Amino acid sequence: MAREYEAAGKSYKAARTTVTTLNERHRQLQIAQEESFERERHDRNFTSNFAETRLATCGVPTLNSMSVRIERQRELAKAKAKDSSPSKPTNKKLREGAHREHLNMQIRAADDEGADEPTEDENEAARKQWRVEVDPISNDTVYFHLQSKRVTRAKPKCFQVRIPKLQLPGNQVEKQDKRALLERYPDGWEIILPKEEVTRRELDEKRLQEAQDALLPQIRAFLETPEGEKRFQREVGTAKDAEEKLEKKMQRAAEKAAKSGKEISVKKAETLGELKARIAKREKLEFAEARVCEDNEELERGKARLGQGHAAFRHEVEQILLEKVAATVRQHLVRQQRDKAIAMGWRQEAERAADDLDDISSDDDDKPHESEDSDL
Repeated sequence: MAREYEAAGKSYKAARTTVTTLNERHRQLQIAQEESFERERHDRNFTSNFAETRLATCGVPTLNSMSVRIERQRELAKAKAKDSSPSKPTNKKLREGAHREHLNMQIRAADDEGADEPTEDENEAARKQWRVEVDPISNDTVYFHLQSKRVTRAKPKCFQVRIPKLQLPGNQVEKQDKRALLERYPDGWEIILPKEEVTRRELDEKRLQEAQDALLPQIRAFLETPEGEKRFQREVGTAKDAEEKLEKKMQRAAEKAAKSGKEISVKKAETLGELKARIAKREKLEFAEARVCEDNEELERGKARLGQGHAAFRHEVEQILLEKVAATVRQHLVRQQRDKAIAMGWRQEAERAADDLDDISSDDDDKPHESEDSDL
């Protein structure tokens, strides 16, 4: 009996050892399978992400970008379905026409020079939507949009440095008439600004002068570059063309004046129409002679300027470019100060002061006028 118990105990121990060994082997096999599955999934994700990034960089629509577009289309469809406005175009042609009109309005608004440029806070908020990375193959800088998962090599607008446009003759803004702005105030009145406003304007003028002084070395450095040399040669060509046009215009005016200067045979009986025509012809001749004199003087001045040499003309080109850029800088600074005044509430105070001045002027109009001696 004891032998049987001993044999049963040995067999039980052997069976338990076998079960433990099998469980351990099964656990190790399961761990190995999970590790291999995780490794394969990571490799698949890396390959798909890398391929999608490369395709998106090349401009090819990928599954991720297409899914984003599909989600956007679904959101637009839901918004249209929830829209309960009475004027909803049901015809397809009407919808296409409305869409084209909307695009045209967007294009016109983008081309409008009076459109407000994004502020620095808006640019900073837009920059947070992008992540700057480096392409591991070409070592180029790429921009990854966090929301749309779009990758581009072109620098987005929020990362670009905004350079104000030159005030060329085609897009110059008309000068404001200061008297027209103050025509509601009587002669002899003076607008007294607050001390903060006077200090701010003096500081603005100082900054503007410093900016203009800093522009001249930049223009000189620009003229030393190949692009600057091309611009200088273009200015020289423009001056030569203007001189040739002036000479041709003077020749035509001289020929016309010579033809008009012939003696007119006086008739015995001159009608009123002939008298008016003769007077008009004489006035036209006098005007042509005055134009010829002015053109001659302008030609002499131009020859004198061109005769001063390359350095003088270069200085003139620098001054012209400085005036063009300074106008843009002044306009940009005025726009910034206007936005700052709106944000700080200074414009409301200025309007309140202007209303007070209007009330004072209306009270003075009601009172009888006193003599200057009484004021003294």
